[in-house]
Amino acid sequence: MADGVIDTGSATTKLILGGTWVGWQGVNLKRDFKTDRNETEPAEVFRYRPDLIANVPLYMKRASLVWEEVAP
Repeated sequence: MADGVIDTGSATTKLILGGTWVGWQGVNLKRDFKTDRNETEPAEVFRYRPDLIANVPLYMKRASLVWEEVAP
């Protein structure tokens, strides 16, 4: 998770990531094989990881809300 932009860089190698990736200002997928491989396979791969959700600590599973009464 990033407050800014997640940038995968401009390398010519495949990037394989697991889990959830959040860039609050955006995500830049800039990788390029610079060959015909671009037409048949992705340069960035995001793998779904359900085990991360199952094993997350309890404090991260609960929303942290603060209720405050304000004048109308």
